[in-house]
Amino acid sequence: MAPTTAPFLMTLTLSSILLLHVTLVSGEVKSDADVAACGLWLGPSSVKVQERQGFGLGMFTGKLIAKGDVMPAELLVPIYDWDDAKYPPLREYTWEGVDHELTHMALESNENMNMFMPGLASIAPCTATNFNLEVNHTIAYNDWGVHRFDPATPTAGAFSYRTNAMFTAVRDILPGEELVVECTDDDFDGDKLPSPAFDAHQHPPICLDDTLEEQPSTIHGKGLFTKRNIPQSDTVLLSTPMSPIHRDELKMENERMQLLLNYCYGHPESVLLWLPHGPLINSLNHSPSRTPNARIQWRSLNEITGDDELSQRIQFHHPELLHALPEDVSKAHGKGLVMELVSTQAIANGEEVVIDYGDAWVTSWENHQAQWSKKRETVHNSAYISANAYNQLSKDDEIRTVREQHHKPYPHNLHTACYFENDWASDENFQEDMMTYESWNNQNDHFSCLLPCLVIEASHTDGDASGSTLYTAKLVDNHQENVAIDYECHIFDKFEYFYTDIPREGIIFVENPEKSDVWL
Repeated sequence: MAPTTAPFLMTLTLSSILLLHVTLVSGEVKSDADVAACGLWLGPSSVKVQERQGFGLGMFTGKLIAKGDVMPAELLVPIYDWDDAKYPPLREYTWEGVDHELTHMALESNENMNMFMPGLASIAPCTATNFNLEVNHTIAYNDWGVHRFDPATPTAGAFSYRTNAMFTAVRDILPGEELVVECTDDDFDGDKLPSPAFDAHQHPPICLDDTLEEQPSTIHGKGLFTKRNIPQSDTVLLSTPMSPIHRDELKMENERMQLLLNYCYGHPESVLLWLPHGPLINSLNHSPSRTPNARIQWRSLNEITGDDELSQRIQFHHPELLHALPEDVSKAHGKGLVMELVSTQAIANGEEVVIDYGDAWVTSWENHQAQWSKKRETVHNSAYISANAYNQLSKDDEIRTVREQHHKPYPHNLHTACYFENDWASDENFQEDMMTYESWNNQNDHFSCLLPCLVIEASHTDGDASGSTLYTAKLVDNHQENVAIDYECHIFDKFEYFYTDIPREGIIFVENPEKSDVWL
């Protein structure tokens, strides 16, 4: 019954690669009080059955979600320059990064950017017609004080620094309704779905938010903390779907691996990885003292027998995968397992839940810490600063022109970038090599596009030395092949684009390709 397991995937793993104990136990039966306390349920998706969209589980609300409510932010892991031409299973759990709110991240890549976010983005069905949650990206950045040249922070680059509050309710969503998010991949009518779609008393329920919550941790970044007293061991604290992916899908050029590897479970000598895509689980920390109060295990669901297509579609948990070859499992679409986090003792309300990642992980982590500290003692280069930090520090400073930067350059990993509405060059001039000019004042949706730019002139408005400064910049599209940048934002390389009257808020700093901590 046991799958290939391992406590460690790569040196920089922090809070997600651990030893999988495969102990099958029955799921908990929820009382009426438990059902009433649950805000989000995981259960069989009626939408996926009815619309033949994907397989398995959906997310349902147990409480009223009012119009305009923003759903909780989830981890955002960028996936850069990824070749998904063969449509691997991982593609079913990622989103393309083509959005003006994400362009500053897309500029770190050369060819494309996708993103993985657990929770709604990975589980909920999506449509372009009458969804109940619309996409409205709100990106937050928090590196938890780590720095790549600090001997005391070996976790730099080991985890994603970003979260995304991606979904907002477009109407009141009633208890029992399945959550359906906005996308362009399908166009079924969300208003014609059964409502309420889910009754926690009639299905094996998995509550997602009644027991644990994310809070700042003294161990690392965020951790999982109890919201109530856990009186005994063998209490299921959290459940998450796990999807199989092939290790090769995470390979990059120059022997790099995608950051997403640090959020997978697997054996270092196996091609099979397991990606958890439920909420919260990626904040589960290791017990530094090796005294865990929880463990992980596979969930046991009543097996559904027979060849009935409907039954197979609602059964996301497929124990038969435990008997298959890793190579075959890693290429399986629409199938997965459900993993549970289970208490090993009584846990007080407000206590952090931790597990033991295993001996191999601890040994590898200790080796990494020693090597990290030794290397940083011989490196005296603190010039690196993230674009996010520099934008905060310099938000009130004037931008230096290209000539001024020769004498006082910006950090080597950063570049100025300008917001604009879209490519303004006229098609009638396409056959001519030309310089084309546009003013900020002539555009309406100023923040639709973002490209690197060279600031060539700065001037005070109306000759008032105490007034604000306006800038003239030349747009530079050195990302012509990058499909994560909206087509309307790319500019013709045969033209020179000069943008005038740009206010300070129209210029930010972005990371040069492959220079942020994601690429460490």
